[in-house]
Amino acid sequence: MIEAFKKAMDQASFALSPDGKRIVLGDDLGQVLLVFLENLEPFPAVVTPFMRFDELLILCPFCQKITKVEKSSIGHEILCPSCSRKIKLNAFY
Repeated sequence: MIEAFKKAMDQASFALSPDGKRIVLGDDLGQVLLVFLENLEPFPAVVTPFMRFDELLILCPFCQKITKVEKSSIGHEILCPSCSRKIKLNAFY
């Protein structure tokens, strides 16, 4: 069943709910799958910063806002300035 799921989701898009407890998956055929995450301890989303116009930025996976971050934050957990959710910045970018 997992292999069938993987094959169906080869061309998938996904979104994470703001509370981090649900994932919505959609494939190129219009099928949608809603996954509820239960019995998991909350953990920060891991985000890779990117450079644009000499600024180090992140895209928050929860609120979808682009935010400037300081280089000293790389590899650490921060709170998104827009939604206050915990985000861990990848040590590389």
